[in-house]
Amino acid sequence: MKKIIYQIDEDNLHRLADRLINFVPKSETTDIVPYNESDQLTQNEAAKYLNVTVTTLITWRKKIKDFPHLKYASKILYSKKLLTDFKHGIKNV
Repeated sequence: MKKIIYQIDEDNLHRLADRLINFVPKSETTDIVPYNESDQLTQNEAAKYLNVTVTTLITWRKKIKDFPHLKYASKILYSKKLLTDFKHGIKNV
């Protein structure tokens, strides 16, 4: 197996990062919310936190336009803080 090593300066690195960001289809992105690691929940943890099934959580994510989640490649993460806000919003409806 060949090892290929590239050298890139900072300006080219920024251009490459911009190209990669623009490469992701807009339909695949959500509003970027800075999640800190201690605030992240997996799909199972989020369902348990909201006291719903994973199926319900998936349905909400697909049908509710601004349902708080972050999709990174095939991994779905949830912010506990944003889910708390969402949870309180449901009770106030």
